[in-house]
Amino acid sequence: AAIGVNLVSSKAEAEIADNSAIKAGGKLIVQALKATDAGVDADGRSVGESTNGVGAAVAINKVTSEHRAAVGNNAKASAQDGMTIEAKMAEGSKKNDFEVEAVSGAGKGTVGVAGSFAMNNSQSGAIATIDEGAIVDGGGADVAIHAQNLTNLTGDAKATLE
Repeated sequence: AAIGVNLVSSKAEAEIADNSAIKAGGKLIVQALKATDAGVDADGRSVGESTNGVGAAVAINKVTSEHRAAVGNNAKASAQDGMTIEAKMAEGSKKNDFEVEAVSGAGKGTVGVAGSFAMNNSQSGAIATIDEGAIVDGGGADVAIHAQNLTNLTGDAKATLE
């Protein structure tokens, strides 16, 4: 029998703090870049030759992943050449990957019992925001806000006769 549990909490933040002021002579960029990969495997295949074979596997992947870029409450942000506030995937990372696999197997004896359970319990998000009371000035150029979060979830539970 095998049990695999993976507990992951991942956070990236970039913020102009509440009640603060910042002035940039060029472009101002508030940026949180992140990607999370988390996986767990449980292999509960029966080994050896015997009359009775029992194999069991349980794999649980629990992931919380968030990235946030913000101009905080009542903050003042100005730039002469525009502003970008973004929470997006890290450079070179196309997506978050959350994977779980459970494999069980019973030997080829007279009686064989096998069971597998795999669970991906995952939350992932991206937030780009100008909070309440904040004042932003791009100096006549664009103020852009971007949020991007791409996630791939895979889960596999199999029982085999070995």
